[in-house]
Amino acid sequence: MLLFQDRRQVKSGHDLAKELNDTAGAQRGVSISNWLIEGDLNLKGCKIDKRIHFDDVWITGDVILDDLRTPFSISLSNTWIGGALHAKTLQCEGALSLNRLRVHGYFNPAAPEFRDAPARDRVGVSLRGAHVRSELDLTRAEIRGGLDLDDSEIGGTARLTGLRIERREDLKDQSAASATQYGLSARCAHFKRGLNLGVDREEGLRADPRPSRVVGNVEFEGVVVEADIDMSHVRVLKDYSPQDPAQLDEQDRQFYLEELKQGDDVLAAPGGNDSLSLLRPLEGNVNMMAARVGGSFVAQSATASLLRLERSTLDGNVDLRPAYEWWRIEYKAARLDTLELDAATINGSVMLNGADIRGNLSANGVTIGGFLDGDPYVFKTRIKGDVTISGATIGSDTRFCCAEIGGLFRVITGSFSRVQLRPELVHKNGKNVCEPTKVGGILIQTASLDDLDLFGIQVDGSGEDDLHGAIELSTVEIRGDLRFFNPRPDRYILHGHSGQEREWRKAALPDLCGNPEDTSEGFKGQAFIRKDFKARSLTVKGQIDLTNLDVERGEIKLEGTKCEELTALAAIPNEMIKLYEKSGGKCSHHYPRLKAKSVNLDRLHCSGDADLSGLVISWDVTARSAQVDGTLR
Repeated sequence: MLLFQDRRQVKSGHDLAKELNDTAGAQRGVSISNWLIEGDLNLKGCKIDKRIHFDDVWITGDVILDDLRTPFSISLSNTWIGGALHAKTLQCEGALSLNRLRVHGYFNPAAPEFRDAPARDRVGVSLRGAHVRSELDLTRAEIRGGLDLDDSEIGGTARLTGLRIERREDLKDQSAASATQYGLSARCAHFKRGLNLGVDREEGLRADPRPSRVVGNVEFEGVVVEADIDMSHVRVLKDYSPQDPAQLDEQDRQFYLEELKQGDDVLAAPGGNDSLSLLRPLEGNVNMMAARVGGSFVAQSATASLLRLERSTLDGNVDLRPAYEWWRIEYKAARLDTLELDAATINGSVMLNGADIRGNLSANGVTIGGFLDGDPYVFKTRIKGDVTISGATIGSDTRFCCAEIGGLFRVITGSFSRVQLRPELVHKNGKNVCEPTKVGGILIQTASLDDLDLFGIQVDGSGEDDLHGAIELSTVEIRGDLRFFNPRPDRYILHGHSGQEREWRKAALPDLCGNPEDTSEGFKGQAFIRKDFKARSLTVKGQIDLTNLDVERGEIKLEGTKCEELTALAAIPNEMIKLYEKSGGKCSHHYPRLKAKSVNLDRLHCSGDADLSGLVISWDVTARSAQVDGTLR
């Protein structure tokens, strides 16, 4: 075979194993380069008091290091293995270097050791229960059949950058085995210096960056990592499926066509072309339940179907922001189908800025010490399904400013700081513009908030139930304000920015003036609710500001609401007008500022003033048993 030509020396695996296991000689190390080893290399249960260094070695069978003990390092760098690498309960007091390892993973299906083995044991590389005192290096390794790190303990950094794990061909037609086959498993493993699956940059004269790719699920249940987990740019795939681009939305279609041009995991179907048919990758899952991470979990620009952090504890952040891919000269967003943070404890922040979640975000019973942040970063945050935050404790702000949420935004039973769904500045068509948050519907129930900022919110869900296209607040306490309007948005648009960035942001302020007479393009700062705005047993210790809210086709119900001040102004402050005029915008003093089909203020109690001078209704206003302690306009 061409593969075995030009080998400097050919030796049987049996003979080499005897030499390596020979303790009579005084040799302190074995270095082998450019060899062909025929058959299996079996060192099971041996104690090797020699350094082992293989480089550019081809082994036609398996490498069996089960129960091997050595006080030195083991290196199988740039080694090709025709079968599998078995190193269960390996004891290595040095480093284990497997960089550029290539494991073909060939198994004979008729062999009893393959036929009778559980599906989880049919892997390309098994380090289950291994103890490596120093580093584990799998940089740019290529493994067919899966990598098993269950119950292993790695004293140094586990470096898996540029790793490629493929599914074995002999399992593709076995549905039962294929269903249980994973790509990478590290259940109950212990990594003392961190786990890195990010991009291998290949520093040197020739830049050749290579992100990791895993075909099959990634299973990290019960893993303990005392530093960071880095999965930036990782692609977790399950298989490929024929996909007609016409069935994709425009965003997904452009994503896969761009991947096709880059030659990265998206292939033209046989006989087709990129405008007719694609083999769309089906993403796999990342299961990290009950994990303990001493640092952060970083998955910038990663791609997977499900990311599950259920019952996990992290001392740092969860980071899903876009990252710059210098080999493509562009930023790429993290893409997930579902994100589950149920019952997790995250002492840092959850950074979803610019992430693309094509399904639901679930955060039931989560504890977050910092922010739950979905503000824009390079891209707007997009969530096509529901956002459910139930029984949560979030120490700082919950922000989804300028986000696009296709389903419901649910907050049920929890304690929160500020919840912000207001506009933010984004770069679009070569300029900075302010764009609002868009959501299918909002339900907040039995919750306590510091502030609820819905300035400019666009609620336009099209579901058949009453919640889609509506806002419902039930048994909610807001210690500050509830507002649909902000007379001085410059205070957050410009805050913390200086120089050219501040000037760019200032130029976008006219988009927020909310003047319906302004016919120029851009967001006008007007909040819109397609159906109803309902509040039951709502207590607001500050102001309810309904200015610039459009519920023209629905009803505003504030039954039993208690507040300090209720506002729906017809005039806006002079300082706001001057601000917009300086920025080049147009803004008039008086025009209708609150539109609704009907308004229900039954049993409303306002301990201060109520200014409804900007109210325009097409049906009626009811205020049975309402009480305003101050002035009513």
